[in-house]
Amino acid sequence: MAQNYYSHSRTCATCAYWAGMRTTDALNQCSTVENSSEKGTCKIPQGPWRNCTRTASNSCPSYMKWPVLK
Repeated sequence: MAQNYYSHSRTCATCAYWAGMRTTDALNQCSTVENSSEKGTCKIPQGPWRNCTRTASNSCPSYMKWPVLK
């Protein structure tokens, strides 16, 4: 079941550094993943999760909002 994460949600699914499969809604207000356990690699340049696999629902202190989202 698809899971939506709104742009104000500080999760991996809405983070610029997360390289998991996701899409946005028509208004670019939320990120949509297949399910909350969707996995992707963290591409943060430096930080505790660099090159680690993270789920869409995870978060970290180095969050940066995905530029596609409003």
